[in-house]
Amino acid sequence: MRRGVLVVITTIVGVVLLLHYKTPALDAQRQVAATTPSPTVRPVERRPVPTAPPPTRRPTLATRPLAIVPTRRPTPVPTRKPTPAPVARAYTGSTAQTRYGPVQVQIVVQGTRITDVRNLQMPADTQRSQEISDYAGPQLRQEALNAQSSNIDTVSGASYTSEGYRESLQAAIDAAHM
Repeated sequence: MRRGVLVVITTIVGVVLLLHYKTPALDAQRQVAATTPSPTVRPVERRPVPTAPPPTRRPTLATRPLAIVPTRRPTPVPTRKPTPAPVARAYTGSTAQTRYGPVQVQIVVQGTRITDVRNLQMPADTQRSQEISDYAGPQLRQEALNAQSSNIDTVSGASYTSEGYRESLQAAIDAAHM
């Protein structure tokens, strides 16, 4: 730390001394110039100064003659045919028989993704079965779309329906060869 401060101070002092240093040659010239009387001015002989040829100018757009340049036809760029969007195909799973009624789903596949799941059959033989199907169907559909497989969670209160849904969904996925 001390060494760094010492180096900085020494550098500053050296720069200041260099700026105030006057060379002896310059001082002598200044003194001679100040003490010497100025000579009388005589007319200077004018000798012809050899002149160089004038520089050649580059022609500007205004002075440049227009040149006819053959134009090339642009080479046509081969255009790629747009790849068609994958066709959506529907695959229907087998009907799974549950304790409360049949469950069957249909999947819509576009490319390698399941884009929709439709409930073709859900248990509806009693009022309670209909309520459970109305409640569990949309949840099971969303689970299938998120998972993109039949590995979906069971909906609480609809375990038989969930199991039948998984079974039919897996059959549809197998039919789609996914």
